[in-house]
Amino acid sequence: AFVSPMPLAHSRHLPRLPAAAYQGCRFVHWTMTIAGRRRGWLSPRFHGAFRDVLFVVGADHDVAVAAYCLMPDHLHCLSAGTSDRADQLLWARAFRRRLNVILHPFRLQKQAHDHLLRLRERGPEAFRAVVEYVTENPVRAGLVDDSASWEFCGACVAGLRGLDPRRPEFSERWWAYWNRQVEPPGGHAVALLRRGYEE
Repeated sequence: AFVSPMPLAHSRHLPRLPAAAYQGCRFVHWTMTIAGRRRGWLSPRFHGAFRDVLFVVGADHDVAVAAYCLMPDHLHCLSAGTSDRADQLLWARAFRRRLNVILHPFRLQKQAHDHLLRLRERGPEAFRAVVEYVTENPVRAGLVDDSASWEFCGACVAGLRGLDPRRPEFSERWWAYWNRQVEPPGGHAVALLRRGYEE
């Protein structure tokens, strides 16, 4: 089972990998906490605005979100760069800036926690474990008995309408999409995968 390496307690400054580590076809698990752990911002209306932000910023930065979960005082996003030009630090900066606008008068803590998925976490089974860790947050918190009952989970992937990381067909749809992204016509997928994964 996947165990998050990211404590939710706030610290003055969290160590981060070199910027190049977040570029290209990488997977990153982000945890963003509301300042002061304040509650009262989460609603269906906010959820709709949140999805709009994900789609807009994702399109600008070539980043897809395979799974997200909004909790009462924090949120999780499992994001994936979908091209060589993707830069998830720039994506996160733009995403957080727009998110703070729709959160007002609430705000995010100044720094997000992030976990760059290593090679062993990127195979289908290991990746599924990370997805389940994200979507099972409401169950672990005792908010619902079944993650399917929590309305604030989902995915934001251009061209994959209705993608839901909790549904049985998720893995097949996600990996079919992902393979199309990393295997362009003419094919240099092996080189791309090695460049992105072997650290």
